[in-house]
Amino acid sequence: MQRIVSSAIGDGHAKRGLAAVGRITGHVATRLRIGSTVIEAEAAETYLRACIERVHGEAARCVQVRWTRYQWTWYLRRVPDEPFQGSVATTAPYDRYLAEALAARVSVGTPTEAPEKAGMFPLGNREGEAIARLIGVAKALAQLHVAYRLCGKGAPLRPRHRTPGMDHSFPKAVPDNPLRRAVGVYDERVANAKYSGRLGAPVLSGAEGFGEVNLYMVARISAGPTRVPFPLPDPDGQIWATYRPSVLSADELRGLLESPTLAGAGLWPSDVPILLAALTFGTFVFGSRNRIDQANLLRGGYVILPDVSIAELWRDLRNDVATEIEKSVSPALAQAVRRIDDLAQALATLGEQLWPPCTGRLCFPTAVGHSALDLYGATLRLLTRFAYPLEAGDVANVRAGGFESLTQGAIDRSPWRPDRSLRDLVGRHLTSDDGSQPFGEFDALAVREGVGIIVSCKSILYTDQYDRGQFAAVRNVRSNIESAAARWEELLRHLRRQPVGVNYDLSQLDEIVGVVVTPQPVFLEDPPLFDETLPGLRTCCSFEELIDWLDHDDPAAHGGSGSAHRGVEPEP
Repeated sequence: MQRIVSSAIGDGHAKRGLAAVGRITGHVATRLRIGSTVIEAEAAETYLRACIERVHGEAARCVQVRWTRYQWTWYLRRVPDEPFQGSVATTAPYDRYLAEALAARVSVGTPTEAPEKAGMFPLGNREGEAIARLIGVAKALAQLHVAYRLCGKGAPLRPRHRTPGMDHSFPKAVPDNPLRRAVGVYDERVANAKYSGRLGAPVLSGAEGFGEVNLYMVARISAGPTRVPFPLPDPDGQIWATYRPSVLSADELRGLLESPTLAGAGLWPSDVPILLAALTFGTFVFGSRNRIDQANLLRGGYVILPDVSIAELWRDLRNDVATEIEKSVSPALAQAVRRIDDLAQALATLGEQLWPPCTGRLCFPTAVGHSALDLYGATLRLLTRFAYPLEAGDVANVRAGGFESLTQGAIDRSPWRPDRSLRDLVGRHLTSDDGSQPFGEFDALAVREGVGIIVSCKSILYTDQYDRGQFAAVRNVRSNIESAAARWEELLRHLRRQPVGVNYDLSQLDEIVGVVVTPQPVFLEDPPLFDETLPGLRTCCSFEELIDWLDHDDPAAHGGSGSAHRGVEPEP
């Protein structure tokens, strides 16, 4: 596969896909009367959105080859990472997933082969050329997404940039050096992140691990195809695997969702219970299937079953699946699972989206009377779609309170756990003098060897608009964090001037510093917000960055107890 696809890319077939997208952007520029002059960010956003939507509408014409959903999946799941790689670590997984969503959109028809002839597709030059062209279209579309994100962060756009060696122009964002550095810092932080910000609290990590309750998923092996033990009549009892069953701890997720405020299943996207059902059902079924079915999961991320068996197994297992989801996620979503009469049909009718990428049609025919349950696709879609409700009031308060509790709980499990007298100050409305109004409170507190880190928790949701890089969404989050940091610095100055008040006593601290923490890294442009409040710890950081720093910090690196800099300002 690698040799054939690489050869096709080398022969220019990926460039043909990119050129098809480039021609569309040129047509849009002509229609909108946009020339070659650099345009500012907000105007660029309108142009790029029009280009992206036009490519979405003409995807089939760009790709040209229209195989079945199964055939595209079979090929793409076997393509190595190299054709998708880019300058940052997140490029390959994003572009690969976009290619799969694109393939789901352009696929047509149903297989006509008998079951015993299905599952093996030809792989010659013609197939390599088709795959390379689709990869070219996906990467060109991804570059439009990149340009849109950069413009959303304030970069101007050159709408008709011509790259040497290409016979067409293509939009290119042109950030100045300070913005380029800020984006580089943000990209690096995102590449290292494990937690999803879509739930507004660090309750669902991409890192595997067992808890008291768990979510079952399918993961792509990061090292690529790997020999793993497998009970086949093979001399060494191994198989080449690219995917494998995976387990994520759902303890924190269950704790957040058990609030009665979130009892309504209608708060969640309608496909979330379907995806949870598919992954739990697939896990139940996987262990009982024959070796061929298990090999399909390890090689392609899906299991293939007779249609009759899917229907019968779902009738038999539906209540068990719902009970498992009730334990690991929430009773409301479990009730929605119990109402799914036909799991295969529910998965087959899920539509794909291309921005942000989210593949659809997760149950598709593979042969006459047989269908695949795409468990890897269901995993990726769940991690994208399982988002906290965009509701204000009590629903938002549950999310904010959950984030604060999780942050303090993680601090309490680190070497920075405060003693009881200081721990009790968390969440208290602090008052300086008798009769004065409270001047603030802090959401979490970390203390070690005379150093106190006062934490402001901002439960920022990572929405689809923010994921796309929409100018207003990025600006609003950035302004929110900048304002929060300014307010926090004012609180810190007050506490340094007056470490003892009516209902608080911080006199045992030699140094008082503060951080603003979000569930996931957010883009910041103000240089002071990149500053380190302590060596290695940024003033504005993600939950994961804070906890990793607390677990690995050396107090001697910043003076520790008895530091010459006490961080407490005298009264003016």
